[in-house]
Amino acid sequence: ATLLFLSKQYVAKPTVGFALFKSVVDSLTNFCNNIEAQLARKSLSFRTHRENQTVTVNRIASLLPPNSTLVEYLKYNFVPLKTGSSVPHYIVLALTNTGQSVMKVLGHADTIDALIDQYRQHLLKLANLRRPITRSDQQKYDSICSRLYKLVWEPIAHSITEGNTLFVAPDGGINLISFVGLMDGK
Repeated sequence: ATLLFLSKQYVAKPTVGFALFKSVVDSLTNFCNNIEAQLARKSLSFRTHRENQTVTVNRIASLLPPNSTLVEYLKYNFVPLKTGSSVPHYIVLALTNTGQSVMKVLGHADTIDALIDQYRQHLLKLANLRRPITRSDQQKYDSICSRLYKLVWEPIAHSITEGNTLFVAPDGGINLISFVGLMDGK
């Protein structure tokens, strides 16, 4: 019950001042951690379960094959402190098997999702053609893919080692694009 209350506090808008809100959340977090630590000392099965549930960057990196990189996209709700209303954004994290990581905020999800919608609509149009694809069709596709590249791949491209195996975990609308088709202008 305490964990459920704590998780709700993380996502709820504070109804009290920030200092008091932070104090309550910190207190509940410490309480939960102490109870779990006591239980882990007394129960081998709980300790094993807890260790298996602990996810860290180093643990993920150690599970990646040699010469590989995980590229993780996340759509999240950014809440500016002054307005209090959320604005969907995308973020990307690139993590190598050696533990090197780069994280970049990609920007407003609405901008990226609108371009992804153009991409999908264009592909649907091409799929329903009863004629060969024209140069104009190809140019429009190239333009959309180039803009998608700039928004979702270019920010982390410098951290990707050529020849590495890539594991791409997209989120939100980014699930709907083919990374192979993204164009960097080369």
